[in-house]
Amino acid sequence: MANTSPILIVGAGTTGLAMACELARDGAPVRIIDKQSGINPHCRACSIHARTLEIFYDFGIVDEILAQGHKVLGMSEYANGERFMHSSGGEIDSPYPYTVNLEQCKTESALERLLRTYDIEVGA
Repeated sequence: MANTSPILIVGAGTTGLAMACELARDGAPVRIIDKQSGINPHCRACSIHARTLEIFYDFGIVDEILAQGHKVLGMSEYANGERFMHSSGGEIDSPYPYTVNLEQCKTESALERLLRTYDIEVGA
């Protein structure tokens, strides 16, 4: 007899929401809860990296993320007026060889919308 109890995910941040989406996509019963009701409007993270964009492609939400965010095609870091690191993104082996700047609350909103397509809501 198969276990039909839902998998409990505690925490509806980006990681918890992404896990719930992946499990639901694979047909697993899921329950996701968070002590905070709603999405935190304060930006706690603002960058989405190439591998995450690949996962979002698999989820079917990468176009929404790309439309809302801003591609970072290169980056330099400085200390004491001297550049000590530069990345153009070209060294990333991915269909998305860049970082996307997007507020965490917008990323979470996209994941929550996807989760609702599986008839799953974040509970308390």
